[in-house]
Amino acid sequence: MSVRLLDVTLRDGGYVNDHNFSDNEAHSIVNGLGKANIEYAELGYYRPSQIDSSGRFRQGPAVSDSEYLAGFIDAGTSPKLVVMVHLDRVTLKEYKMLSDFNISLVRVIVKPETPENFDVVRKHIEAIKDWGMLCSVNLIRVSEIPLDSIVSYGKKSEAFGADFFYIADSNGSLFPSQVYATVRELSENLSIQIGFHAHDGLSLAFANSVAAIDAGVHILDSTLGGMGKGGGNLRTELIATYLNWGKGSTYNLSQLAQITQEYISKWLTFNSINKCKNVLSSIMNLNIDKIQAIEETAKEANLPSLNLMEKLLTNEVEAVNFQRKIRLDETIFRAKKSLI
Repeated sequence: MSVRLLDVTLRDGGYVNDHNFSDNEAHSIVNGLGKANIEYAELGYYRPSQIDSSGRFRQGPAVSDSEYLAGFIDAGTSPKLVVMVHLDRVTLKEYKMLSDFNISLVRVIVKPETPENFDVVRKHIEAIKDWGMLCSVNLIRVSEIPLDSIVSYGKKSEAFGADFFYIADSNGSLFPSQVYATVRELSENLSIQIGFHAHDGLSLAFANSVAAIDAGVHILDSTLGGMGKGGGNLRTELIATYLNWGKGSTYNLSQLAQITQEYISKWLTFNSINKCKNVLSSIMNLNIDKIQAIEETAKEANLPSLNLMEKLLTNEVEAVNFQRKIRLDETIFRAKKSLI
């Protein structure tokens, strides 16, 4: 089975523009992905109950309500339609609506810090499957988890009926050798399909994805122009080019370039300070909660957050009293240096 692509621009790209894709833009992007032969397109988060009074979450890709999903109902089979869910924001009965709108795959988020809730994951997998859809368990922040625990999550997901088991480098801190070892171990222990979601904080999303391919991954996430949280994502155009060149895929690269230019380029901005902060957060294996704590601490200390992150990298934290806000694992630095 050749490696397939799942474009997540409408969801992960929402971290860049606050999910501010118009319905017309979203429909045009998905239509363009289909013309480019991309196998899967993620429409956004499915949050049927999360619409706040400010209207922030009324944007289509942020909630994937019925009005938004109705616009994709004629998409047919190319690409297959996907949504992602937080388990605490959807009830088991609410999956029915997704099946009514031709959703093929539902991806459920599993956080490493809540292993005791895996029985809840099982119930959601069963509900999704009961409505005739495929299910993927997406384990996030895998850079914070020992390899044997990752494999354990995968085995449980398979036992509960998941069709895919995804590992997400949410912090953008993994190196190719780590990705290869993890995917290889999963491929030797699981029979379900394995996916990989890369972030580009260290400019390693492409190298890590190639390592995942070499190790036996079945499906990769990517975004148009690399638009996404933090340092961005694996670029759909880049990985599609590689797969055409080396793996016999037939993606339409001109089509991908065209929809990126027309609908995504306005969001692709370069800020050197933010770019440097993304590099630092990735090398220190910081998740989004820790990054937020750093921003808050820096503000209280009247210190630019980039300066605080630089001090953290060299363990100069006393002057800003960082430890009362959040604790860093001191082994992070030693572990990273051993890989370089």
